[in-house]
Parts: sequence; structure tokens; C-alpha cells
Amino acid sequence: MPDLHSHPSVLFSLCPGNELAEKAVEHGLNCLRASTLSNGTRALVVGLPFPGKSSTTLATLGRGEDADIYIEGESISRLQCSFEMVLDFGVIMFNDLSRGSTTQIGDSDAMAMPFEPGRARKVLVQHDLNTIIEMGRKPGDLVKFKLVWHKGPKETAEMIEFYKNATASQVKNPRLALTLEVEDPGLRVRYVRGEKLGSGRYGTVYKATNVDSGRNMAVKILNRPLNQRELLVLQREVQFLCQARHVSDPPLVPYRHEPNVDASHILSIFSHRRTGMGRT
Repeated sequence: MPDLHSHPSVLFSLCPGNELAEKAVEHGLNCLRASTLSNGTRALVVGLPFPGKSSTTLATLGRGEDADIYIEGESISRLQCSFEMVLDFGVIMFNDLSRGSTTQIGDSDAMAMPFEPGRARKVLVQHDLNTIIEMGRKPGDLVKFKLVWHKGPKETAEMIEFYKNATASQVKNPRLALTLEVEDPGLRVRYVRGEKLGSGRYGTVYKATNVDSGRNMAVKILNRPLNQRELLVLQREVQFLCQARHVSDPPLVPYRHEPNVDASHILSIFSHRRTGMGRT
């Protein structure tokens, strides 16, 4: 069997975490995705769609005939879950499609930001974030996989951008069009912080990705609590950036600030990040 995981289009592999997952890897319907990793582990590969296929879906999992990866089990839905590209932001989201919300995601070794009540059942997946998925209703019926990434976030984004440009002329399915949900002010913003964009009088701005939507953001971590006058100045600055953005830029989320989860005395400011935006 060829080492499919080394193919340039492959982003990550699904490595079995228990016996039921091992059976899925060796199932005849999954033979075209089965590969042997360098450590000898048998796994299922997930990569960009085949050339000529206009889709944002990397793979669907379930026990239905239409699932890309067949998962056997009475507690598994016909379409249990899926991995989807967000073309505009160059990230991959994991979606729970099961009827009974029987898909879970987390991480035992790295950082985990699983599904939360009140949010859509989809979360960002990438290297060192949300790398363990479980499917099923009962502990004895769970099918468990670990995501082993072959591409980092930057290379993944570059590959998605290439795919986006290569398929730009193809007719898109309107059902797959990107929809930007309205941010619920009652829910804290969960994000993964990236590279530093710049520093200013009040704090430091970082590139970030919203874990629950895949959106790119600019996150400003304040050096200290601000008084009412300073907060007003900062709010006006963010509003100016919103008004000054180019017409082709993605919509900006409303200005908001909230306590940072790592240090309660530091505040974070969130807005959409557009290409080249590094003002603070």
C-alpha cells in the first residue's frame, strides 16, 4: 500500500485511538484512504478534494453510503461529522452532523477548545488544537481517532488559498457558501493567538483565529486596565478602522472587549483582521 500520507495534498491523518477505530481503518470501504505512517501506524488520510471537484468538504464520516469515510456502529449516524475548509480564512473546521450530538472533540496532550452549549457544533482544528475526536453514545461504543497533522497552520492556509484560486472559475454549490454568524455578545470569544502584528500605547496586537467560526481576527491584549476615557479613545480607534476598511474586505465584527481568560486584569479587543492591518 503506498504511503498516501506523504502526498502533497494530504493535510492530516486520522490515527486510531481504540479497537473500533482500527477496524474502521482496515474496512474495505476505506482502503483508498488507508496509509502506513512512518511509525508503522495504520491511519486514514484527509487532504484537499480531488482536482476538478468544487467543494469545501475535505471528508465526511458516518455509516451512510455517501460518507467519504465509513464508520461502522449502531450509534453512528449516516453522516456523523465532517471536516470543512473555510476558503476565505484558510482554516479547517470540524462539524458535528449527528442527530443526537454524539460527536465530541478535545485533546489529551495539547490545547482543547471543544463544543460548548449555546454555540454551533463546529470548532477549529489545527496542529496542537482539538486533535482527538470521539463518535458514539456509550463508552463501549465510542470510535476514537487522533489527528496527526502533516502540515502546520501556515502551510495549510497556503494550500487552501491555492485550492481556492484553482477552483475560482468553477460553479459553486450555494449550500456551501460561507456564512458569517452574528457574534453572540453573551458568549466569550474563543481564539487561538498567532503572530504579533504590532504594539502601541495600550497594548500589543496579535493575529488570531476564532475557534468557533474560523474567522481571522486582530486581538489586542492590553497592558493594563484602562479608565473610561482611555476605553473611549480605544473604541473610537477600532471604529475608525472599521470605517476605513476596503470595500472588498470581509465584514468586521462589532467592537467588544472582555476579560482575558489568562489574566483577569488584562482586556482583549477583537475585530476582523484584514490583509495588511497592523495598526494599534
